[in-house]
Amino acid sequence: MTEEQRAALGTIRKGRGGVFLLHGITGSGKTEVYFRLIEDALSEGRGALLLVPEIALTAQLVSLIERRFGQRAAVLHSAVGEAARKDALRRLRQGVADVAVGPRSAVFAPLDRWGGDRRRAARRGATSRRRRHAITPRTSPCSVPRAAG
Repeated sequence: MTEEQRAALGTIRKGRGGVFLLHGITGSGKTEVYFRLIEDALSEGRGALLLVPEIALTAQLVSLIERRFGQRAAVLHSAVGEAARKDALRRLRQGVADVAVGPRSAVFAPLDRWGGDRRRAARRGATSRRRRHAITPRTSPCSVPRAAG
């Protein structure tokens, strides 16, 4: 990782639960930062949702995701055939996959296993309300409380 990537990752990790804009030109390493944050969520027993514009779901990005996360990743987008889409949804439902990747409609994927660590939530007396942790790469500027990168 570059120094800029490490700095952005550190800022995001410190501000956990906040909203961040990770801004950089194509090829600047944003995807690696996203992947590291997904790995953080997985290591804590949570799932992750990577939202990308439909146009960004290129064969290259899908290949990177599948190489990095293997069967844990379920890619959901309009170019996926019906059999592959059903398989991805089945893997999400069964908990085989805990990383969903797709456009905005991916927020409706079956996310039964997602959210904070249930054991930790029970100790805090939290409700059973599900939480979704999403990372959304953006192709246009937007207003957010904090920015890293």
